[in-house]
Amino acid sequence: MLWWMFTDPAARTVLVDWEAEAAALLARYRAAVGRHPDDPAFEELTDRLHAASCEVRAWWPRHDIAHLSSGTKRLRHPDLGELEFQHVVLQVADDPEQKLVTFAASSDEDQTRIAKTHTRLAAGRLPAPLRDPLTDFSWGAERCWPLRLRRRSIRPIAN
Repeated sequence: MLWWMFTDPAARTVLVDWEAEAAALLARYRAAVGRHPDDPAFEELTDRLHAASCEVRAWWPRHDIAHLSSGTKRLRHPDLGELEFQHVVLQVADDPEQKLVTFAASSDEDQTRIAKTHTRLAAGRLPAPLRDPLTDFSWGAERCWPLRLRRRSIRPIAN
């Protein structure tokens, strides 16, 4: 997610509040770096991010730190337009590095639009995704995350 956020132009299209989201993600990454000061993988990724992104180069010296928390995300879907989601972060007690994040549409209107899209997708009236959005972060905004309903929450469809 971090690499996609700072290197793929689609991130700026998908995330309505890209700058705030990107700055917060970088601050969460910095917190993770602090928890693993001797891990060379973090150092390598940090170097690659600096080389790839002018925002990382500009924001890293601020030394902002943030922790993953619940809140609101606004995403831009290619067919549905802007959607707002409430997300909740659950931390595993036995392993604080493991977290589960759930998303649910913030409004009944967004939920209804998602449900209609799901129905059309299930009926074969929408094209299936060309790539798996869970494993391939090179996908562009034109094919963003088809949705599947699950008790007022959504998740990307895994083929």
